[in-house]
Amino acid sequence: MSPRTPEQSEKIREERREQILQAALEVFAEKGYHNARVSDVAARAGVSQGTIYWYFKSKEELFEAAFMGRINTLFEPIVQLLQQEFPPQAKLLAGIEASLDVMVQDIELFYLLMQAISIPEVARLLAYDFQKFYREMIDLVASLFQELDDPDPRATASLLIAVLDGLGFQYMISPELFDRERVLAQIKKKFHLQEGER
Repeated sequence: MSPRTPEQSEKIREERREQILQAALEVFAEKGYHNARVSDVAARAGVSQGTIYWYFKSKEELFEAAFMGRINTLFEPIVQLLQQEFPPQAKLLAGIEASLDVMVQDIELFYLLMQAISIPEVARLLAYDFQKFYREMIDLVASLFQELDDPDPRATASLLIAVLDGLGFQYMISPELFDRERVLAQIKKKFHLQEGER
């Protein structure tokens, strides 16, 4: 058997890292930050605890990588959608619909988000990356509301993102309260995104 090429070795390392991050997401969502142990993640991933420490220095670093990695993976397509070349109202509506789909398809993210903002040491750990992510999203959405001549595009963007976040938390706590079509209709109405309104 011939030795692996550097490219093959790198591919294996990246696949193992992703395997660990997926296991970490599941364990942190199920057990919570404080109750989750690195050994739990190792068992879920089917690797040794030492292997995890080869990739991540601490439980804190593992949580940060898992959480921000999931945020970026889920929201990168939405960001790309908002940057496409079609009218701002259509972009906003497509981004809102995609965001509503994310919350239904990946409720683990909202369990992690709740931990990220409610546990002081985790909040401090993620403060820079998460604040940067939020600022970029608000800037992008505000630019679309500005194109639509909104009188205060930044505040409107901030409010829309807060509404979407709140809906995610509501879905996490009481999924039966979430009616996607009714929610979408109200967002269109409240943010003046119905056809013919702009």
